[in-house]
Parts: sequence; C-alpha cells; structure tokens
Amino acid sequence: MRLAGVEARQMNRAVARFRAHEADRGVAALTGGLYLFRPAELTAEALGPSSKDALSFGAREFAARGDEGRAQALYGVLLRASNDSEKKEVQAHLDALNAWIRDAGGKYGPVRSAREVQSIAVGRRLLEPSESAVLDASNRTVQWMQAALSLRNSLRDRRAPTSHEEGYAAFGALQTGGRTLVAIHLLGADARGALQAIDRAQLREFVRPDLITALERTAERPNSDRWLDVLRTLRPPSSRESQDDETALEDHELFRAAAWAVAKEAYRLDPTLPEAAGAVAAGLQEYGMAEASPGILVDAARAHPEARTLGGALSIVMHAMSLEVEGEDVGAARRAYKAAAPLLALADGPRRGPSRAPARCGR
Repeated sequence: MRLAGVEARQMNRAVARFRAHEADRGVAALTGGLYLFRPAELTAEALGPSSKDALSFGAREFAARGDEGRAQALYGVLLRASNDSEKKEVQAHLDALNAWIRDAGGKYGPVRSAREVQSIAVGRRLLEPSESAVLDASNRTVQWMQAALSLRNSLRDRRAPTSHEEGYAAFGALQTGGRTLVAIHLLGADARGALQAIDRAQLREFVRPDLITALERTAERPNSDRWLDVLRTLRPPSSRESQDDETALEDHELFRAAAWAVAKEAYRLDPTLPEAAGAVAAGLQEYGMAEASPGILVDAARAHPEARTLGGALSIVMHAMSLEVEGEDVGAARRAYKAAAPLLALADGPRRGPSRAPARCGR
C-alpha cells in the first residue's frame, strides 16, 4: 500500500522530531514510513530528500538503544542511498555492528545465545524488506527453537543440569517461537511462506491450530475475508509466555507490524470492508501517519453507509485531527480534515441501519 506523498512527509517529520530530541516520536515516524514499502520500492528517491538524515538519526538512535538489528537494517538502507563520498563512514558503522553481532551468540548458554542472535535478526527484518533479512530471521528463529527442544530433551533424560535462566528461555521459545516464525513471514503478507517455514522445521505442533487453519485457507485462496481471519488469530505472546523482559518490546513490535501488514493486504484486496479499512487506519495513526487515515475509510463508508460504520469512521477522523494538532502539525490536521470530506458528506445523508464499524487491529 502506497500513499502519495506520505512517505516523504514521514521522513521530514522524523528528522524534525529527532532534532527536537523527541526520539520516540522520531522512531515512530521513521518506522511507519518504512513499513509502507516493498523491497523494490525502498529507494532514497521514493523516501524523499530528507531520507538520508532520517535514516542516519534512526540508525544512531537504535544503536544507542542496543537494538543492533534495526540499526543494521537502517545503515544498510543508508549505504544504498549514499554517494561514494558518504559510503565510507556508513560502511564503518555497519562493519562495527556486524562485528558485534558475530560475537553476540556466545555470551550465555545455548538457548539464551540463540535468542540473542534471533532477536537481532528479527530487528533487522522489521525494517529491511529483503529476502536475505526474511531468511536470516526465519532461520535464527528455528535455531532458537531447536536449542530449546534440545534442552528440553536433556532435562527429560536427566542428562545435564541447567540454569534457571536457560530454562526460562527454553520455555519462552517453545511457547512463542512457532507464532514468531509465522509473524516473520506475515510481515510480507506471505501465508504460504509461513506454512512452509513451519513445516520445513517440523514445528507445526508449536503453532495454534486456529492460526494454522487460517493460514492454510489463505494460502489456498487469498481474499480479504481470509486475511482478516489470519489477523484475528495472530495474537502476540503474553508477558508470561515470553519469559524474557529484554526482548519483550521486540516481540510486541514484530506482532504489531505483522498484524498491520495482514490488515493492509486485506484492505488491498477489498477496501470496502470496514474491518480491514479500520485496522489500516488505526495502524496509520499508531505509526504517526494520522493525516492519511481518513482517506482509507472512504470506500468502506460508501459501501456501508450505515450509522454505526459512519460513526466509527468519524471517530477515527476526530482522533486523526487530534493527533496531528498534538504533534503541532496544523497542516497535517487540515489535510486530514480535507480527506474526510466524503465521510462528512455521507454522514449528512439519510440515516441507515446498523452495520459493522471500522475495527482496530487486535494488538
């Protein structure tokens, strides 16, 4: 899903927020803009003239937070966007990160070390929509689960003692690793790829049957309703299941981003479904693109001009304008209001009976 002009404005916003020392809001703007792109589309030209500054700010911020995977992804994009005189400095940052990542897997026991490397690979996958990033994150997740299974078998056979930390890490892997592997592939709206990864590693028993069924139906005949079934069954791990405070935020972002990718695919296939449109609009607001959310709702509101649907759409519009005003972007608030004009016209029309209201992503 591409939204004309929004990606470049996101880069401008990200730079302004980073320069104002609003790192969290800068990260949200940059991340949201990048999530709109497919691999072939992610170029400096498409991102706009502020993209290099936005990517550089973001890479340094993620590196300072210890999020090596996302820093690696951003430096990689920045390297492709840089000219010859700029590439040396970017490559130096990337080389230092890569050296650290190569040594990251040996600090703990087998399961925790595998989790450390897996978390870095997932962070990279979140912001780098390449086949290489998908394959690395997928393989690292399988290796993490295999390490957990090996430890479980050792404990069952009483072959070796283990630390509490390793035991907790193994529990988290077996509880959440299967759906994590699914989410990695759903970032690219690839239901078939998710199933193939699960079956290739023989990990189907670690994915809930309702999610497997939804993936199978979608892979067989993808349509909007079936993608929405996937969205409803893609539940993120609870804090009890993950057993890993250090990577809980990465897990949350992976499932949030995967849910939005699934919602966007459902919307692409049928923009008239209120649930799909509402989920995409909610995601736009969460990722700092509130101005674009009213326009997403127009086709669904026209197809379902009932009071409940229109009421939900107008609530999203009001929230969009409020978010832009809070962000001190009056121009964006005006654009949100202008994009909502068709919704306001429908609301002024004859009243209809109840229908499905636009829904938020299940996160």
